[in-house]
Amino acid sequence: MLAVIDIGTSHLKLAVFHECHCVDTIERKNVTYQPNPGSQEQNPVQILADVKGMFYEANKKWSITKILFSSQMHSFILTTATGEVIQPSLIWSDQRASKLGVQFQQSALADKIYHQTGTPIHAMSPFIKAYYYKQKEPKQFGNPNLRMMGIKTYLIWQLTGEFVIDIPTASTSGMMNLQTKNWDKTILSLLGMTPNQLPKIVSSLMPLQMVEIGSHNRQVLIYPGSTDGALANYAYEALTTKQLLLSFGTSGAIRYLSEKPHLSSANDLFCYLVADNDPYLIGGALNNMGNILANTYQNPDVNQTMSFEDMLSVMVASNFPPNHFIYLPYQYGERAPFWNSELTVQCIGNWHNASSHDKLQAIFAGIFYQVRLLLDKIHEQFFHNGGRPLLVNGKIFQHPTVCQKVATILNYPIQPLTMGDASLIGGYRLLTHQEIPVSQADRVFYPVKEQVDVYTQQYQQFKQNAYHQDRRVKDKLTMESSDK
Repeated sequence: MLAVIDIGTSHLKLAVFHECHCVDTIERKNVTYQPNPGSQEQNPVQILADVKGMFYEANKKWSITKILFSSQMHSFILTTATGEVIQPSLIWSDQRASKLGVQFQQSALADKIYHQTGTPIHAMSPFIKAYYYKQKEPKQFGNPNLRMMGIKTYLIWQLTGEFVIDIPTASTSGMMNLQTKNWDKTILSLLGMTPNQLPKIVSSLMPLQMVEIGSHNRQVLIYPGSTDGALANYAYEALTTKQLLLSFGTSGAIRYLSEKPHLSSANDLFCYLVADNDPYLIGGALNNMGNILANTYQNPDVNQTMSFEDMLSVMVASNFPPNHFIYLPYQYGERAPFWNSELTVQCIGNWHNASSHDKLQAIFAGIFYQVRLLLDKIHEQFFHNGGRPLLVNGKIFQHPTVCQKVATILNYPIQPLTMGDASLIGGYRLLTHQEIPVSQADRVFYPVKEQVDVYTQQYQQFKQNAYHQDRRVKDKLTMESSDK
């Protein structure tokens, strides 16, 4: 029996597989702490204890001999040479390096680093977090006994004694050279680090012996695996080499798979590895998705009595033409295509006099106008869909009225997918090279032709205001940086 363990930002999941079937799942909540405004930390020691606990629980029922890891793409931990935690795990949304990330985008090195690593310059990146810490704690960061890693490396180190990271996860750090598959020399020099302070980059399927952590008496091999986003697309590989996939969760992304690397001329799309050599995962991440819906549901200014389902129904009601309010949904800054953590919410129109229904519909449209911005960017540079629909994955797409509204806002046909937890299934496929059937909805939702022009006009207003805010913020931070 084999297991796939996914270390996500909100949950830890273990799935047991037997002959292409998932026979058991175990889940734990992954707690994020905010010791200071803008901080987003997780406790690696607690995560290790939870992973061990999930293994104990599964091992009582199943004879597990292999474990493959899926993990969040961007995390940052500092320890001593013996593994004592100095800086707990910073997840992608930690904002301490926010201004530095935007300022570094304007530097002479930004273009070179993006094209060497495939990772856009942004505060999510472990590279930018490391650069921030070097400036904040230069003495500590210059200590040769310091070790820097992500959460997966920390877990594997504690479980096997091996200080390693797989090629795919290293490719999301902003520090691995995509051509050499080694830590980039320019970045090591900039940080004043040596390769010994970073984990050794190894194959995603390199077997590592797990040390004894329970009463089991069988050999258990651990495989470093890949990242959650990469494996989610890999689960759908036959589809997502020809079609774009929108994943809609707390945050989201639009991604596709390619046999060759695609690097954006504007440095605004990521290019990561899924496995050791190919395919490549191309696309962009979106910060403001299901989290905005959740926050709106809890906001008494727009919702006092409705259930979440009722609120969603109001958001996608067939009112036409749409109201004239425009909502830039940047509660959490934004990644693609701006890569600007300093963007903020902007309400355009006489918002104070708007009804709660008007606000709800403007918020929903704003979320998907941002999706449309990223779709446009991907199509401009790389991907030609050939008339194929956008694949969509997420609970909200279980509602036909949501699918219809989204297709019209995007002016793009969409097709829902269902496949349990795609990252876990992609991990199983990576380890075994066996396919698990994908459930693809028969129905494709097409834009309502009579409404497309009006939504497109409003989208153009959204786009103009979004790019204006992005430019204004970046110009301001560039001036602040030059004044220092």
